[in-house]
This record gives sequence, C-alpha cells and structure tokens, in this order.
Amino acid sequence: MGKILVVDDEEDQEELIMQRFATKDYLQGYQFLFATDGLKGLAMVKIHPDIDLALLDINMPGMDGLTLLEEIKSINPLIQVIMLSAYGDMSNIRKAMNHGAFDFLNKPIDVHDLNATIKKTISEVERLKENAKIIHENLILNQRTTELEMHALRAQMNPHFIFNALSSINNFILKNEKSFASEYLIKFSKLIRLILENSKQPLISLGLELDALKLYTDIEKLRFEQQFDYELFVDPEVDTTSIKVPPLILQPFVENAIHHGLMPKQDKGSLQIFIRESGSQLKISIVDNGVGRSYSNTAKKSSDHKKRSMGISLSTDRLSLLSLKDEAGKIEILDLVQSNGVNGGTEVIITIPIYL
Repeated sequence: MGKILVVDDEEDQEELIMQRFATKDYLQGYQFLFATDGLKGLAMVKIHPDIDLALLDINMPGMDGLTLLEEIKSINPLIQVIMLSAYGDMSNIRKAMNHGAFDFLNKPIDVHDLNATIKKTISEVERLKENAKIIHENLILNQRTTELEMHALRAQMNPHFIFNALSSINNFILKNEKSFASEYLIKFSKLIRLILENSKQPLISLGLELDALKLYTDIEKLRFEQQFDYELFVDPEVDTTSIKVPPLILQPFVENAIHHGLMPKQDKGSLQIFIRESGSQLKISIVDNGVGRSYSNTAKKSSDHKKRSMGISLSTDRLSLLSLKDEAGKIEILDLVQSNGVNGGTEVIITIPIYL
C-alpha cells in the first residue's frame, strides 16, 4: 500500500479526492494524508517517514510548494513529488523539475491522469527502495568482508608465529647452521613483505597467493627440520596471473594440515596441493597423509590450536561471503582411509569463484 501526502490550500481538495477518486477501483489501496499548507505538510513528512509520494500545490501562502519540495528532498530523497499547478505556470513547473520533482499535474485534476501518474510514480518509488536496499546490503557485505580480511591479516601475523620464526632463526645461529639461518631469514622477510602487500587488495593474483603459500610452507619445513615433504601441482590450463583470489585464503588450511595432521605422525609426512579449474570455479585440494581428524580432535586443545582454528573459521566465513556475491565459495573436508582400513589423512577441497 502506498502512502500519499496531499498538500493543497484549497480546503475542498481532500473531499474531492476522497469522494471522487478514492471510490474508484483504480485508486483503492492507497493511504492518503492531507495538509492545507506547506508547514503542516512538512510536519507530516517528519511524523510519517514512510510516505512514498507527495502531491504539492505550487502556489500556497506561507511556505509554497517549491520550498516544501526542497525541504522534503533534504529529509527523505526517496519521497517522490508530483507538483500541482494551474495551466500556463510553466516557469514554476520547470523550477520544480529542476529541484527534483518527478512529475506534474494541471488543475483541475483529472482522475485518469491522477491514476496513471500515481501508478507511474509509485513504481519509481518501489524501484528506488529496492536499489537503496541492495546498496545497503552491499555496504554491510563489504564492511563484513573488510573486517574478515583484517582479522585474517592479524591471524597470519600473530605474535606466536613471529616468535616461532625468530626462535628458529636463533636456534640455527646457536648451532652454527648459518646457511639454514640465512635461508630462513630471507624466506621469512619475503613472506612478511608479501603478506603486507597482498592484504592491501581485496583480490590478488593466484600466482601471488601461491608465492606466499610456498614461502610459508618452506619456512615450516625448515622449522620442523624436514619432517614432511610437500608438492604443488597447478594444472597447465590454470592462468595464475589473471585469476584472482582473496589474499591469505589458503594458508590457514595448509597450516592446519601441517600442525594437526603431519606433526603428530611418527614417520615423515607428505603434503600435496592440487589446483585446477572446474567450469567457472577454481578447485584447490590440500591432501595430507597425517593422523586424521579423529586423532587430532582428541588431542589437548592449546591456545595455539585455537588460533589456527580461528584462521580456518575466518577463511570459511570469507568464502561464505563469496557465495553471497557470486556463484559459490565453499569448503569440503574428507577423511581419507587406506585399503587396510587405517586412517590415511585428510583432504580439504576449497572451491572459489574464478575472478579475472
């Protein structure tokens, strides 16, 4: 139901509309409000923020229709205004249109013209409201995306990770393993620089994301003294330069595979990352031959574990936001089992819409 405000100093205007127009089938369903001057009309607008349409007489004592038009637009730009004028008043009509009036009607008002103009204007109001709703939802979505990206950066740059890296470098120096210390320090500095650079953009090339991921995995491999090997397989059809992904989206899953899948193993672990295209989506599989989720879930939960879980949670939330914006961003986790029934590790499948 549209709410319509009529502001006209002709005292019989309300009676004319309610008796002659509101009884017609094509005007039923509208709620009318009436005011006899500009000041009263302005008060109505302030009291009723849900007014959709205002019909304003141009020539009124006190606050005229042109002034009231400007006041209404300053309070609520979504209210559409139809000006009522006498024949030949084209100068004021032109002024009204320049100040944001949607249309005008000549007096005496014809019921058919009024009906057609109201329908057209209400349709425009509905379109503007829908656009405003979409804009508002996008603003909230973008704000949430920005918040998650900042949280992801903080999770990646948490003091615990930095402390472990510096501690590892120090240990290499104490053991006089200068080449390892130098390699670790170079990779660590490159990773920090990449993280800071990549986090400035909502989307980065897949190539830059993989560069950061390889640096991180190399650092962890050095830190854990080669207790695992890793391989990265990128399908030749995947253009890592043009395809865009959210920054820091993959590292939490690789980190989780290393710390909770591979490190508890008694023997050397293996980590494999597969990247391919599937239609309009990018499929990323992270496969480890670690102890599996059932073992990991029974392990004592430390604060470090909670931080890594938070990293995965943040990435999951960011992928969910991609689902709202585009086709689908999702995560699947599969428990792998060997032929003899023994746990064979975990596979995480990440689906990301392809951005070019």
